[in-house]
Amino acid sequence: MLTWNTLAATAVTSLFAGVLLLAPGAASAEEDEMDFGDEEGGNETTTPENVELEEEPVEPEPPRAAGTEAPAGQPAYAFAMATDTSLGEITRELDSALRDLLAGDQRFSSTNADNLLNGLDSHVLEELAHARELYEEGRAAYLNLDLEQAARLFAQVLQVYEAQVAHVSDLNLFSDCLLYTGATEVLSGNLRQAGTAFTRLLVIDPERRPDPDVFPPPVVEAYEYTMGRMRGAAEGVLEVTSTPEGADLFIDGVFQGPTPQALSGLKAGRHYVRVRRQGFVEAGQVVEVSGRGPSRVALNLQPTAEGESVAAMVLELANTISGPTDQLQDVIQRLNAELEIDVLLTALVSRTADGIHVQINVWDAARGVSLARQAAGPFEADPIVVAGDTPLVAQNALTAAFTALNVPQAVDEPLPPPPEPEPEPPPPTPRRPIWRQWWFWTAVGVVVVGAGVGVGLGVGLSNQEPGATNGEVIFDL
Repeated sequence: MLTWNTLAATAVTSLFAGVLLLAPGAASAEEDEMDFGDEEGGNETTTPENVELEEEPVEPEPPRAAGTEAPAGQPAYAFAMATDTSLGEITRELDSALRDLLAGDQRFSSTNADNLLNGLDSHVLEELAHARELYEEGRAAYLNLDLEQAARLFAQVLQVYEAQVAHVSDLNLFSDCLLYTGATEVLSGNLRQAGTAFTRLLVIDPERRPDPDVFPPPVVEAYEYTMGRMRGAAEGVLEVTSTPEGADLFIDGVFQGPTPQALSGLKAGRHYVRVRRQGFVEAGQVVEVSGRGPSRVALNLQPTAEGESVAAMVLELANTISGPTDQLQDVIQRLNAELEIDVLLTALVSRTADGIHVQINVWDAARGVSLARQAAGPFEADPIVVAGDTPLVAQNALTAAFTALNVPQAVDEPLPPPPEPEPEPPPPTPRRPIWRQWWFWTAVGVVVVGAGVGVGLGVGLSNQEPGATNGEVIFDL
């Protein structure tokens, strides 16, 4: 009796032989029975209950699209300030490190304040949220073998992400979409288009691999073939500048440091550049990196009205943090009104004879009072060391502040009993990958590949139109 594993192995063997033909099989759906035809001199009919299947893990949900996350904690924001301009580099590094600390702490959320300061309006958020919905619809169409619909939806998702590259901090969903696009094209018999999608994915994420428990053998084989052809692909240099300088630079979603930067060793092809600096509208661009010479991109960051207003208040806060209580309270409450935050984390950087000192404060922004205060240092004048060690101290201050804000005060009347815990949902039923569903292999007109995937991809990718964009990878047999 044929098992599904044997059937999958047979499909792979047929790829190397140069022929994979999924056509109407001698199958009967009556009473959910399948007829695999003559095997060793006889017919054997197998019901789905008798087919040997491996236990398949449930495919995890993809990550949320950037900018669409719902705030998970109390609204908060962080600023690093300095007593003099000579400490600017340390302050910038620490400023970024403290906001990274908030971003990774589920008790707080800096999303709304961050969007406000960096010009991310509701229209952009709606577009990114809609792109995620389209992606989920595309995956559903793919699993139902509605390949034409899946290809159309995936193309729309890619278009939105490229248009909003300045505001996309996480390219995971974009990469997933490229992978599903290539898989859809393989199953549709469009090997040239599949090779293009896989190439684009490998250019920005060379370590990505398709899960063989999710994607059928023809897709895995096509992807591996494209990987082999990519090993000899040209590499190039990308030079990125910004106005003003010192903006955080991300290439393909990976932080590369402050601008300006010259990055070498990038695969020739399409890359996604994004720069951001607090108080400025984020900027980005899709860049074709050439393997024959440096590619250059210059991005101008426009200040936001909110950013200019908040910058003035932060400067005022630095000058009054050790001054009269009423003035300090007024500044913090104005920051609360501007950014709509509950918690304000500040770090005041100063220099003394024994080194660099950092004073950490966590404020109740609505009342303008300090919830926790700690000191870090002294440090040597190394921005990386200060930005690496101070967040550990700030974490303790945040914990103390969170407790102060959220632990209920003692009351005379007894508190009501806590609600009954909701019953845990039953564990999800493992889902078979598409290529192990019995109906997949008997579908009519799914794909016809007249030659092996390797030959098909090689021929398809070598027939590029004249005038191919500089930086594209061209394959020739």
